[in-house]
Amino acid sequence: MKFLILKFYIFTTLILLLSCAKSTSSIEVLNGQLISPEVIVNQTKGSSYLQNAKMDKVIQLPLEVWSSFEYRMLAIYSTKHNHCVIDGRGDPVPIDARVKVIDEATCLYVRFNDPGESPRTYPLGLMKIKVIDTGQEGWIWNTAVALDK
Repeated sequence: MKFLILKFYIFTTLILLLSCAKSTSSIEVLNGQLISPEVIVNQTKGSSYLQNAKMDKVIQLPLEVWSSFEYRMLAIYSTKHNHCVIDGRGDPVPIDARVKVIDEATCLYVRFNDPGESPRTYPLGLMKIKVIDTGQEGWIWNTAVALDK
């Protein structure tokens, strides 16, 4: 009986070690091109009788990168969600520039605190990019990057 328990323990340890071992596969690098960022707010989607593209409001966002942002739990309709909070204006980047995606933020909403205006919340995320031509690096709206296929 002791031999059977020892055998089971060794077998489970071996399975655990093999399943938790690092993979030797390489991480896929995503490349893309900068486009004019926009977000659709008040989007009418869902049931077919509610869909009306004329009521969708498209907002043009500034094509800028920010060196940092802050994660905060903020309420939307009494439910708290993880937000990426951007304070102030960023550094401008050229449209159509080739970029490499370095990282992606884990937020589903961005709170944009533009000086002189009231804070705005948008239903989109952020990506960390590096502009290939200039080496400029920072966080940008995820709708500003058209990924290569």
